[in-house]
Amino acid sequence: PKIKKKEHTRVGAAMERCSDERDYSSLSNYHAISVGHVDLVWSLDFDESKIRGHCSLDIQSKINGLKEVVLDTRDLDISKCAVGGFECSFKLSPDTEQFGSALKIMLPKPIKKGTRIKVLVSYATSPGSTALQWLSPQQTAGGNHPYVFSQCQAIHARSMLPCVDAPGHKATYTAAVTAPAWATVLMSALEAKPSVGSGEASKTYFWTQPVACSSYLIAIAVGEMEAREISPRCRIWSEPSNVDAAAFEFSQTEDFLKAAESLAGPYRWTRYDLLCLPPSFPYGGMENPCLTFVTPTLLAGDKSLADVVAHEIAHSWTGNLVTNATWTHFWLNEGWTRWFELSIMAKIQGDDRYFDLRASLGYEGLKGDVARFLEAGEGHLTPLVPQLEGIDPDDAFSSVPYERGMNLLFLLERRVGKPEFQAFFRKYVETFAASTVTSAKFVDFFKKHFEAAGKGDLIEGVDWAGWLLKEGMPPEDPKYDLSLLKPVTVAPEANGTPLLSFFPCYPLPRAFWALFLKTRHRPRVGFLGVDRFRAARRARGQLGLDGPARLQRVAVAPAAALPPGRSRRR
Repeated sequence: PKIKKKEHTRVGAAMERCSDERDYSSLSNYHAISVGHVDLVWSLDFDESKIRGHCSLDIQSKINGLKEVVLDTRDLDISKCAVGGFECSFKLSPDTEQFGSALKIMLPKPIKKGTRIKVLVSYATSPGSTALQWLSPQQTAGGNHPYVFSQCQAIHARSMLPCVDAPGHKATYTAAVTAPAWATVLMSALEAKPSVGSGEASKTYFWTQPVACSSYLIAIAVGEMEAREISPRCRIWSEPSNVDAAAFEFSQTEDFLKAAESLAGPYRWTRYDLLCLPPSFPYGGMENPCLTFVTPTLLAGDKSLADVVAHEIAHSWTGNLVTNATWTHFWLNEGWTRWFELSIMAKIQGDDRYFDLRASLGYEGLKGDVARFLEAGEGHLTPLVPQLEGIDPDDAFSSVPYERGMNLLFLLERRVGKPEFQAFFRKYVETFAASTVTSAKFVDFFKKHFEAAGKGDLIEGVDWAGWLLKEGMPPEDPKYDLSLLKPVTVAPEANGTPLLSFFPCYPLPRAFWALFLKTRHRPRVGFLGVDRFRAARRARGQLGLDGPARLQRVAVAPAAALPPGRSRRR
């Protein structure tokens, strides 16, 4: 059936904005160059909190007459630039608080479209690098040695290496990292060859990432670490004092991974390892390829918070493999991943109602975030496709792309049916794997898929403009099946405070229900709230999570007055 003219006009206007592929947070000339491979040679200096070394980039011109290569940087001390082995002139633009500085490297002569060159930049990071968190021994669990880890999302890779710091531009990478002999070096990549000792004082580790990924997914962690095998392709890393607890907590990782593969197809990153970081890691988890970072606040002792790993595993397909073209379309990373996470957990639990139950918690968090944005006069950050020109993407992050995005997908699933939508999801991943997507591309692909299947009438009337561009709450409230919530009794204490008395409501850990009734959140940055999140993000990890991760006695409010909370990781 044909779409009505009025609706078609509105959808057309929406798609004009939703097809925008300009990256407003990159200072590079990404429109003129493409980076195919990055080679890193680094040496870690814990005394000065710096990484020293060089970055070599394989670059191809996308235009005729290319005269300069422009890369994103932030607080990097550039000592030399070379093109094709010959030193060349360079300059840094004035620093901007939001986006750093543009490194302009002058080419010896203009080059034609399609010409490939190798650009080498020698540099050192600064102690204030927004991507790197340097910890003293006292800030680690063991207290014996210092530690460093990175967090590059959204636009902090530029403070660790000169690059095209834009999610829509992917490259493979290799690295040779020299660190003190006592340290273990891990990266978001595969081990290329065994480490080599450089005398008694240092050791060099070699890594390779053969699957092209965005710059925000380049990650490193260096410290005193041990590993435990979970399965042939999964390993848990942590400080020695935490590694056994982490191995127990995340022992279901292989099960999550198999459930994900049954929905999305084969896992393409070879290994899925986990690194349980020191408590100052500011997120619940970060989906670095081959090596997910997680916080030790998830070590509840009963695996009740391990579903954070399901979210990060889901990113191996939605985000890392199929990536939002720019941060404007971030919901395509997180909305899909939230839907995929809940689908994985429903499969693990063997009950589709688990999806609805967890989704209902996230919707409460969405209401809170939207209310705070509107109260602060920032309603422009509440649509799925916000206007980010001149805005640091960190300042736009909230539960909106997660929960509003997931609920749009939930609506579409309900319209076409679960089996049909899961088949579409797999086709979506296969089609856009190793590529990037805008909101307009997604909508167009969705409509063509179901129209070709003769089911266009099922998606007629979807308010695409309302979901993607309207400020405030979504145009349609979800209808969840909450039949899993059976009665919970309360018994008064001597002082009149009601105490929680659990029934066997559902085969989930008691801690889940305690958190559900008390706070409706999981220990992720999202529950801090918009303003506190921004402060924490700018502090670059100085603020640790202190969310409840173990079962406590809970004072219960009446069901109708349960406080809305936050449910997302960022």
